[in-house]
Amino acid sequence: MAKVYCITKDKRHDFYLSASGNEYYLFSQNRWKSVECFYRDGVHLEKAINHGIGRSDWAIHHTMDKLMTYIPYIEKECGITVLRKTIKKQRKAA
Repeated sequence: MAKVYCITKDKRHDFYLSASGNEYYLFSQNRWKSVECFYRDGVHLEKAINHGIGRSDWAIHHTMDKLMTYIPYIEKECGITVLRKTIKKQRKAA
């Protein structure tokens, strides 16, 4: 199961995707305390992008939007499939 987590360095968060025993760098952004609390220990991918549980926090929702931009790019560039949407698309094509 894929997980998303962040590592805090100085005043920035570095986001990573952990899937199939590999780690993929996603992006960096300015540090927000609420985002750090939500993602620092790792969050399953489905929860990491679910706006319904984003705690009504602008910074978390903004991060979720960024994840939905960067994860499909990583899937394409690295040849992995982690998003439910991508898995369904591949099954239809087969």
